[in-house]
Amino acid sequence: MIVVSGSASNHLGFLVAKELSCKQLTTEVRMFPDGERYIRFAERIDGEDVVVIQSLYKNPDSLITEYGFMVRTLLEFGARRILGVFPYLAYLRQDQRFKDGEVVSSKVVSWMIETFDTSEVFVVDPHLHRLAGLKELFNIPAHNISAMPNLAHYAKEMLNATNPIIVAPDEEASQWAYKVASELNAEFKVAEKKRMGDNDVIIHLGDISPAGKDILLVDDMVSTGGTLATISKNLKLLGARRIIALVTHGLFAEGSYERLQDAGVDYIVTSDSVPNPYALVTVAPLIADAIRQEL
Repeated sequence: MIVVSGSASNHLGFLVAKELSCKQLTTEVRMFPDGERYIRFAERIDGEDVVVIQSLYKNPDSLITEYGFMVRTLLEFGARRILGVFPYLAYLRQDQRFKDGEVVSSKVVSWMIETFDTSEVFVVDPHLHRLAGLKELFNIPAHNISAMPNLAHYAKEMLNATNPIIVAPDEEASQWAYKVASELNAEFKVAEKKRMGDNDVIIHLGDISPAGKDILLVDDMVSTGGTLATISKNLKLLGARRIIALVTHGLFAEGSYERLQDAGVDYIVTSDSVPNPYALVTVAPLIADAIRQEL
């Protein structure tokens, strides 16, 4: 088996290759002045299973193209099959047509990955809400890997979160918060959210009683930070002792760090599915374990 890293996941690819005790193929990736992408592999691949790791953040259009270039060339160079690993898979928000004429981007991206002749797909905490699982999106074997148990253990062991309340900021986030609550055998609550715009939300806490408690705010991703900031302000006003945000994918749009800090979030912990200053939990062992189980 050989690991190939896309330009968005070089370090994570190194960690996965180390976990699997296999070679990481040297890849040259650079951009021409006009924006076209140049890719070159240092050697051929003959009869090997190849794990291609590519996280689709910040510039997903370009990165999915890079993934396709890599996969098709690796197959031409003799790869037996391609295992596509997406630590963060973009475009899953749009999983149905809400208005006439809208693109259902999740279906298009899954079709692209399949069309490149990927044999199997592994995705870390995919942003699935209206779909029951990846099998509704892909026609090839697709595996969901969750970072939530590892994030939960980090909060407990490194931040000494004792007897916390696990809070999902909305019903959509409850699936991830439930995993954290199950790991910690902790109280689990779901707030209600009404979105007024990309950065404007209204939060109702319901029967959450945070006074004097550690609160673990759990979601699969943070982008603008608007939702987590709003709920954090409300929880602090009600006397929460510490607020720890546990998030798999730290996308962090401009200004989001400051927004969360100003709102009273004491700690932000994410996985390294997307490189960022708060990526304190690696998903490399989880990815390696999932691949071993399938092979």
